[in-house]
Amino acid sequence: MAAAGVGFLDVLGAVSGVLGIVGFGLTNIPKLMDEASGPTLRVRAGLPQDAAQTMGGGLDGVYSFDYWNHFIGSAYDEDIPQGGFNDITIDSPDSPTTSATYVQVTNGNDATCIAYLALTNADGTSRTWMGDIGWFCGANWYESATEAGQYKDGSPYYPKCTWLDGDATNGINAVSMKINFETYDVTGDTIDGNSTTDYCSGTIFSQSSDIMYNDLPAKSKRGLHSNSLRSAPMTPQARKRSQAMREKLVVSSISAHSAKKMCASSTSYGPDFVSEAEGVYCDMDTHTSYPLCSSTITTGCFDLANDELIATKKYAIRGRVTAAKKHKTIDHW
Repeated sequence: MAAAGVGFLDVLGAVSGVLGIVGFGLTNIPKLMDEASGPTLRVRAGLPQDAAQTMGGGLDGVYSFDYWNHFIGSAYDEDIPQGGFNDITIDSPDSPTTSATYVQVTNGNDATCIAYLALTNADGTSRTWMGDIGWFCGANWYESATEAGQYKDGSPYYPKCTWLDGDATNGINAVSMKINFETYDVTGDTIDGNSTTDYCSGTIFSQSSDIMYNDLPAKSKRGLHSNSLRSAPMTPQARKRSQAMREKLVVSSISAHSAKKMCASSTSYGPDFVSEAEGVYCDMDTHTSYPLCSSTITTGCFDLANDELIATKKYAIRGRVTAAKKHKTIDHW
């Protein structure tokens, strides 16, 4: 992986609605925890540590495979703290120095939104997978408050996070994913001459918790894998939200975040969302966006100060009707 500048590595991330090159902070790369045991995988959740619990979770299993897709290691029952990370040793007793090319992560029943994965092998090589890949390739996603690096203009980079859920109670469309980490190497200012859509072939999303022994994410970056969810995204109505998530509101001051795009996406999933930069509220139950109320916008808007949705004049009584839904928890990013 090429250096993007002092303290950064070039990685694939979201740039203006497509995949492009961003700088990933070197401090996010894990050190090898135990050279005698196997590679180290850092799994980073998508919310800050002081946020109400909804985007941390747990992994039932992590599995590694070598260049020839031979199974070499595993780890089980790993918690991912909200807003934090877990550096996981993928125990490989028979071949601890063999590099992992493919890694599968399988979620437990507590849904997890993953901002990024960073893999360090025994030979010191490190590779990454950003949550933006899931967003781009049709998995369920949400914005994250995890600052992971910077764009070329020096502004901070916040990857989106990708949801996994083991019991499908939330309608999330993936239980596990198997990644070819070599697919996401980038060189200098190019992405190996490939169309960005080709990069979906490097990740297989599955609705099963079974170990994908024989499934092989493309070694080449060319060719969309038939298991990619991008070919069949879920509709907003297909997803369910827990009561705790319905009662939560995220208010973001991060300029790169867009409530409009979140509402327009057929695969976004998570708490209701406000982008202060846009002045827009997204009701994630209906995927309907509303402007924030102001001195000039008084109906058909969301009153952020009072946490209530104001109806249009057509349906209002005395010009004002509030929504029945109220948020018990409001997180500010």
